[in-house]
Amino acid sequence: MEAKETDAVFIMPEHLKEAAGHRFAEVYNSLKIPIFFIGSEKHLVAFTSGGLSYEDAYDLENNEYAFGNLSTENGEKRIWEFGLYNDEETKAHVQRVYTRIFKAVEEIKIGKEG
Repeated sequence: MEAKETDAVFIMPEHLKEAAGHRFAEVYNSLKIPIFFIGSEKHLVAFTSGGLSYEDAYDLENNEYAFGNLSTENGEKRIWEFGLYNDEETKAHVQRVYTRIFKAVEEIKIGKEG
């Protein structure tokens, strides 16, 4: 996958355990496009620290439905958290989360092109 051809990466719930730990941490910390973890019950450190398995990582405190991570060109980190309205997982609430994620991706893309 060429990062310049891709606007974002989504790690879906069925792949979260495999995506955690040291195997991909360096990729998550260096990729210059945002990575969004959908439906995780664990904190971002499960994916970016490299030293924790999914099972051993901290549980999320805020019940976020999705969160994102981006390492910017100047070495800074951007992190997003997206919660469900009233913490209720309905089709409409999930769609709103994805709308907000896509808006964030579009803002990043416009910023890089501008």
